[in-house]
Amino acid sequence: MGRYENHIRHIHSKLSEVSPTHPPQSHSALQPPLAVAAPPARAMAAFPLHLLPEELLQSILSHLAKPDHLSLNLTSSWLRRKAAPHAWRHVLLTDCRSEHRGEVITRTSGAGAVRTSGIPAGATVAGDEHDDTPALRKLWVLATTPWLAREVVEVTYQCHLPPPAVFAELPRCGFGGQTLSCDPRTIRLIQVAVANLTRVSTLRVIFGHARFTEALVRSLFAKGRVCELRVRRLWLECVRLNEGLEVLRDLGQAWDGYGLPTRLDFRGLETMRLRRLPLEVKDLEQDVRMTDRSRIVYARGGRATEMQNGLGGHYLTSVNTLGAEVVIADEQLDLTTSRALYDDVADTLAESGLRAKQNPQDTWPIESLFKAANAFDDAIYEELEQNVTLPYQVRNAHVSSHRDRSMLAFCDRWPSQSQLPTNQPDALNVCQRLFRMNGPTAGASTIDTDLDRRVQVVVERLGRTLIDLRVDVQYSGNGEWQSADTAPREVDKADTIRRRRFITEFAALQTTVKTLKVEGGLPRDERREVIRAMHRCPIEKIVLIGVCYPIGNTWGTRGREMAITDGQAQIDDRIFLEAEDTTTIDELGVRTLEPPSSGFTYSPSFTWHNAAPMLHTIASYHSSTLRELKFCGYKGAPILLNPTPITTPFLHALKHCHKLETLITSFWLSTHFEGSPRDDQVISYWMDTRSPSSTAIVAPFWADPPATGTWAYELKTKFAPDALAWRITSFLGPFLSEEAKGRKRGVKVRASFCVGDWGGIFDVDVRIGKGAVGSDVCLGWEGPREELEEGRRKGKSEGRGWF
Repeated sequence: MGRYENHIRHIHSKLSEVSPTHPPQSHSALQPPLAVAAPPARAMAAFPLHLLPEELLQSILSHLAKPDHLSLNLTSSWLRRKAAPHAWRHVLLTDCRSEHRGEVITRTSGAGAVRTSGIPAGATVAGDEHDDTPALRKLWVLATTPWLAREVVEVTYQCHLPPPAVFAELPRCGFGGQTLSCDPRTIRLIQVAVANLTRVSTLRVIFGHARFTEALVRSLFAKGRVCELRVRRLWLECVRLNEGLEVLRDLGQAWDGYGLPTRLDFRGLETMRLRRLPLEVKDLEQDVRMTDRSRIVYARGGRATEMQNGLGGHYLTSVNTLGAEVVIADEQLDLTTSRALYDDVADTLAESGLRAKQNPQDTWPIESLFKAANAFDDAIYEELEQNVTLPYQVRNAHVSSHRDRSMLAFCDRWPSQSQLPTNQPDALNVCQRLFRMNGPTAGASTIDTDLDRRVQVVVERLGRTLIDLRVDVQYSGNGEWQSADTAPREVDKADTIRRRRFITEFAALQTTVKTLKVEGGLPRDERREVIRAMHRCPIEKIVLIGVCYPIGNTWGTRGREMAITDGQAQIDDRIFLEAEDTTTIDELGVRTLEPPSSGFTYSPSFTWHNAAPMLHTIASYHSSTLRELKFCGYKGAPILLNPTPITTPFLHALKHCHKLETLITSFWLSTHFEGSPRDDQVISYWMDTRSPSSTAIVAPFWADPPATGTWAYELKTKFAPDALAWRITSFLGPFLSEEAKGRKRGVKVRASFCVGDWGGIFDVDVRIGKGAVGSDVCLGWEGPREELEEGRRKGKSEGRGWF
């Protein structure tokens, strides 16, 4: 047993409290077709695990963490058979960065497209930025070990790079990079592995490569696929599904070059979450050429550019412009057409005994696009085949010619014009159809009148059944105005009328909504009216997200008060902030609540003059049922280390939310010291305190107190995790309801900070309760954690509503 005896002892300690009362049962279906050695005599004499009932042993193993399963898997053949299925229940497929694999390609096409400050023109990233080896190894195991693949219940596929930042990168990022996961052997290996995944119930694809994603989705949902359980949950985020799916829908036949299933069957699917997908239909000619060259796709062998890393900094990776890839494809399409004509002429001349003139063009444009990808893939499979034997289906899928392999990918992406559907309906905006600017008129057609009647029936029914309502409006670049009527800049009047019709004709009819989420560029007065209009709803959760802090601006007009107390925020972050009516807010913010009367009839008021603070309105209408509040937006957010006076009346109404269990709110965290921001140092300090592999020594404050006034003193007293938890408790504790804090676990508070030159989001989770003498205390804390931190991302993924 050697070094694995501790793992056996760990299980034995769990078993010592249990006396088995059931005889062992056989589950032959779970056993692999392997010769299994008997458990070692010495170990079994001391730890008679093999005598336990199978269901009891499986129950114990289910409570172990994955590292324990992997260790037990290496202990003995008998324990491998027991532990391996648990280790493979949840499979994560991902790629990696290989620093020095294959040839470094420097492409000159589109040279000025992705240049970034500090990166010379023509610079590339050494090695393969999207090496599929980790995913290929797991797929090989699943393809060659059917009994193990049968135990997989959840598959997650994601790129190792951070997903594009929502504001700065997502609008200009495409997810259809043609050079990613384009080797036909990769696609075939996915198909062979999926054939053995007969019990998968959940598929998550987060920021996946287009071809890899499509191979997974189309293989798992293939019509006629033999499986024990059908996929019930599908999560697609930051991915591009091939336009070929639209073609297949209309034509019912394939032009797919990789041999993927063309008939799909989604029966059995119960839950689907689509997030950050490019679903808008645009004119191909206008969309893909992108003369401004602002749209990019991730690539292998492309040009180096800086992308946000989710930690407030950036990283270098390789990209192509979308326009560059399309231009090359267009050139190849023209060349392919001309060569087809040349071949026809050559055949005619040959029949006459004549000889056609040689085509002087010997190179194909598409080869330059796939040159790096083909070289990298050859290196990947050469190394892989030195260690494992690939299934014959995968070996047979190999295309040795780089030109043929490039053309395979090219033909998969661009079908012949004769196969494209000629009539595709335009995508219609549901909001524009249902809440169009002009209502029905006397001269309206019978069709319009019938449509309005049917819409009214649907809206009334939703008013009696809808429990979750999400209102999304396109983000405004500089922040949300207090009201569209008083906005300093011109606003679209048609959009304003549609939004307000939605409030008065839809939101006001709701009676059962429990969760309300409003995100995007909705003016503050319209957000308030949504909340007022839904006064009959037993709302338990309200989420307000925007560029500006949705409760109000604590920084003053154009951020002047913030500039005095902090001095750190950039002028672009402050210049569009509107003034608050401080006199009215000071007066109304601390007043008692004004709930609607029993005979209250909603009447809209679209203005933000002499208005009570947003939180006062929320508490007045819904404090009796509220359990969770979330306010996200960093412009104008409360300043944690030096709050402005107006912060108190803004947050005072929290005292009336006695059922509140969770509060999530943005804060502004200043790292200014001696005339300059220290964001990078603060983030590094947080990483060092959290990472067990860090070589930095982070001593307790009392062990080696730094001198007052030094940067080390600032770090320890303001930015250390425990110091932040204490400051958050001291800041928010006085605003929270005494009843809510008096519960056993208090109130869970998540304080969110935007730190770093590239806008990293970090959260600190704190539980605020009451101490023995009645004072506010921190019952526990965790963080700071970035959005992409493994534990936080996993919790967010598994805890999503409706999934």
